[in-house]
Amino acid sequence: MKKHHLTLSAVRGIIYFSVLLLCSILQFIILPRTALPFPLLLLIPVTAAFTMHEKEFAGLFLGLLSGILWDAASPLTDGVYALIFPAIFLLTGLLTRYVLRNTCLTASLFTAVYSLIPSALGLIYTKEKLTGALLADVIKSECIPAVITSVIILVPVYYLASAIHRRFSAERAKEVL
Repeated sequence: MKKHHLTLSAVRGIIYFSVLLLCSILQFIILPRTALPFPLLLLIPVTAAFTMHEKEFAGLFLGLLSGILWDAASPLTDGVYALIFPAIFLLTGLLTRYVLRNTCLTASLFTAVYSLIPSALGLIYTKEKLTGALLADVIKSECIPAVITSVIILVPVYYLASAIHRRFSAERAKEVL
């Protein structure tokens, strides 16, 4: 009984890892070669959706994996996402488990807030003098499109993560009975 539970957890982990790796490849290799006028963030909504259905420490490890994948592909950062993402997705797991309800609306709120992080870090790393015009341009060209597309991407991914979680929870419940 215990051995089968570990197998189900391993399969779920492999699914999560594969989806995050695929999203990283899409986000950093394939999509930049298209004619999109703004960056399309995939890792943030996918990690948020998976974290909403797992415990807080799974969120920590999913955030660490996403942060490492982001830092490996990003020319600007030097490991900062591998530090920030585990913290925010641990917080997501804690809030979802103990304070907030696990709904698509809650996941959308987390995703909208977290989608602002790359733009904020981009301003810090470019070391340009922050003026009102520069900030307005960044908000208009990066922040608003990133938030909107991330929340749109989140909705189907949230329900996919919910289906994966239900599937493995049902398997585990059958095993216990």
